[in-house]
Amino acid sequence: MFSVSIKSNDILKDEAIKTGNNISNFIKEKLNKNSLIIKDSNAYNIVSGNVDTNKDDLVAEINFTCEFSISQNELNDKEKLDKFIFYIKSCLDNLSSIEENKYLPLHYRRNKDKNDRSDKSSRTGT
Repeated sequence: MFSVSIKSNDILKDEAIKTGNNISNFIKEKLNKNSLIIKDSNAYNIVSGNVDTNKDDLVAEINFTCEFSISQNELNDKEKLDKFIFYIKSCLDNLSSIEENKYLPLHYRRNKDKNDRSDKSSRTGT
């Protein structure tokens, strides 16, 4: 389960709704997940995932927070706005992979240099 919260002031309310709709469509169409949308005048919240758990199950819950922001002036710059949306979608895509338990056993992973920050276990990165 993950959630996205887009917060704005009254001036940026329309941009927050457009961004929220864009992210919501990405979750539904690209990640194939249903979501619940809660919005008011200053926030647009999207929650997606399975919230049902069996009381007899062992449950580990990890909360991950990453905040991306864009200034009002940068909203008019298409390149900066695209980059802002790209970071959000990339983060959700990676979280979705984790949530779906896409696990690569240890013996299939490649060793990597201690200074290498790319994720060679999933064959992504540079």
